[in-house]
Amino acid sequence: MGSKNSKETNQNDVGQINQKKEKKQVQVKSDEKSNERNQNQIVKSQMNQKQQMVQIAKLQEQQVQQHSLTFCKGDFENQNVVQQDQSTVVNNNVQSQVKEPGLGSNLDVNVEIHDDQLMDVNGCRNKLRNNRNMKIEEHDPIIVAILDDLECRTSSHHPFKDQAKPYLGSQIMILDRVIAGFWYKLGPYKVTNCNYKPFELQENQIYYGEWFQQKRNGFGFLICDDFIYEGYWFDDVYHGEGRIISKDGNIYIGEFKNGQFSGDGFFLNNEQIVYEGEWENGQKNGIGKEQMPDGSVFIGQFQNNQRNGQGKLFNNKEQFVFEGQWINGKAIEEGKVIWQDGRKFEGKWCNGMMHGQGVFIWPGGKKYIGNYVNNVRDGYGEYYYPDGKIYKGMWKKGLMHGQGIIIYPNNSHEKGQWKLGKRIIIQEQKTTKQKSQKKQENKAILPL
Repeated sequence: MGSKNSKETNQNDVGQINQKKEKKQVQVKSDEKSNERNQNQIVKSQMNQKQQMVQIAKLQEQQVQQHSLTFCKGDFENQNVVQQDQSTVVNNNVQSQVKEPGLGSNLDVNVEIHDDQLMDVNGCRNKLRNNRNMKIEEHDPIIVAILDDLECRTSSHHPFKDQAKPYLGSQIMILDRVIAGFWYKLGPYKVTNCNYKPFELQENQIYYGEWFQQKRNGFGFLICDDFIYEGYWFDDVYHGEGRIISKDGNIYIGEFKNGQFSGDGFFLNNEQIVYEGEWENGQKNGIGKEQMPDGSVFIGQFQNNQRNGQGKLFNNKEQFVFEGQWINGKAIEEGKVIWQDGRKFEGKWCNGMMHGQGVFIWPGGKKYIGNYVNNVRDGYGEYYYPDGKIYKGMWKKGLMHGQGIIIYPNNSHEKGQWKLGKRIIIQEQKTTKQKSQKKQENKAILPL
């Protein structure tokens, strides 16, 4: 009996031990699986973090590109041109032909204006960037707003009678044909609320916009004979983003402060000169980009409407880039020039030309070190040939002229005279020949 019980207990113990072993194995396996899951989660999180970092870096690069100055056609380092905005001119579904008294003809005012295609500052800039040669083209007068259907409530903020009187016309129009032409090309500026009550401020001046405490505050249009302003106001002056289109062909789109161009702005004048950059007190001040009608581009510092400070000039006609210092609109002192074909110059620069000491290097290995006068070699200079030969001497009008010496790669040399690039007879050789001839003549004369 006792022996049987002992056997049974031993078997039970063995079974319990096996069960414990199995539980431990299961626990170990589950622990391993959980560890694998944790590791996978860690790896996934690390990968997600890396992806997020890459995305953040991309966004930062995009932001930098958005805020950096971009080059346009004719620039040599960057051909970044913003895609043209295809927005069309639209507002209040106006399609009509208006007979204006005194003009003698029907005005084709087939201009539709829809809220989803209104232009903001960036949209207007993009249009000008892609159409920098926007010329003055007249257009028939354009209706900005029809007032018959507007329900304009009177407000305690509207101006007093001695400040302005309500505009009694049935519609607001851009009558100047030059302004209408530019306005048609650029598209209408965005409007946040069309239910404005228009006022006539002075003779032929109409304000159509927001008021606060009897002053223009908020968004509004000012339509005059000489220009129109569309944008934001504060305390009765231009303040914030907006644009001005003048009948003389000047257009400004950007930021205003206290009634003046101030901040970031885009300006196109009637001479087809484009400036994009920083403004202060109505003038170019700060970093900006200026493009000339011939396609040349200057990028650098401006002060009081002139190039002043460090900058780069991209010359489209002669295909070179000049980097140097400007004062009062003129490049001075030393600068670097790199042509598109690989030629390089570093040295003195004055009035847009090489003037003074400088070094000019050609792609094939030629090099000139010496003096320049108005873009040509003049004075003393050294010319290094690709085969190792060196000319050291005087120059005039870009040619070897005067005393000089040629040094050969084997260290032998010749002195001589040059005249406008051509070598003339060496004086030393002349004298030696004359001496030898005289000796021979004397020998012939002596008695035998």
